[in-house]
Amino acid sequence: MSAVPPPAAKYALTYVYVQAEFGVCCPLSMTDALTRTIRKFADPALVARYLPGLTSQDMDTLIQGAMFMTEQQAGSGVGLISTSARKQGEQWALYGDKWFCSNVDAGLALVLARPA
Repeated sequence: MSAVPPPAAKYALTYVYVQAEFGVCCPLSMTDALTRTIRKFADPALVARYLPGLTSQDMDTLIQGAMFMTEQQAGSGVGLISTSARKQGEQWALYGDKWFCSNVDAGLALVLARPA
């Protein structure tokens, strides 16, 4: 696994980069957020399965990330989301409505929900 820069350095460089090219900021940010989340919270089997594609620099093997976060009543205010997730056996079932997906055509999506 390659070294990961401190978040403040990475976000400062991203800020400078998007001054010239804003069009890729959303896919880049969504992929980064999904990657950081699975590294920190996902089962090791999921990390092993998806991390190589999420961190690949080869466009033929790269997996982009998407995020279903926004809800009508909450906007992008994560603290106000009402979508819930309930464990059913080994699976999670989602209940609620998402209003918007960032980078919708990505290969892997993160859905924000409150566990029941």
